[in-house]
Amino acid sequence: MPAALIAAVALLAGGAGVRGAEPSLKDVVRRMGAYVEAYGEKVSVVVATERYKQRAYGTRRVEETRVSVADFALVKARGLGGWVGFRDVVEVDGARIANREDRLMRVLTESSGSLDEARRLSEESARFNIGPIFRTFNVPTAALLFFRPENLDRFKFTKKTLASDGTWEIAFRETERPTLIRTPGGASVPSAGSLWVNAVDGTVVRTSLLMTSTSSRARARATSTR
Repeated sequence: MPAALIAAVALLAGGAGVRGAEPSLKDVVRRMGAYVEAYGEKVSVVVATERYKQRAYGTRRVEETRVSVADFALVKARGLGGWVGFRDVVEVDGARIANREDRLMRVLTESSGSLDEARRLSEESARFNIGPIFRTFNVPTAALLFFRPENLDRFKFTKKTLASDGTWEIAFRETERPTLIRTPGGASVPSAGSLWVNAVDGTVVRTSLLMTSTSSRARARATSTR
């Protein structure tokens, strides 16, 4: 075989090896943790529109669904861990709620505004959640709490799918007790679900969270897209 052809074959083989390589699950999870850790440092106040679909199952496996649209704000607050998320629901199952236009933005940007008032709006909007678990933590930025580097060892991660754009779907299941989410009585509420992560830089583009209350055998599922 001519030397030139041998060199060409070697180059093709080398290029194929580079293209075929992909990061390990451990590497992708580590990048996701770094992304989550840095995320709160990149914003001050961001208000976006959130479309949120919930499904909840009662003790008799009867499914209840709800779709809401909300103003969602992510606010940098170093005294509260670096970032806080607030939701103000403006539409429920296609029906608009009166007097909700831009009120969250006004609360956060007016000189007299406060995080306490924004928190009150979030708690008010929590009445539109379904299922037996009262909660205000079901916000798109829940991953900012769950998957900071110091919490990663609490979860078992499993790669599920790889999309053509390089996004990995990664299943997660909380294995440590007590869990991050607990009932008012202190009982653990384990979390599981899926994350859609850009494998190159760790960006979290979508989350699906399933919580199971062992005391009531009730489940609530929340899906959010960034």
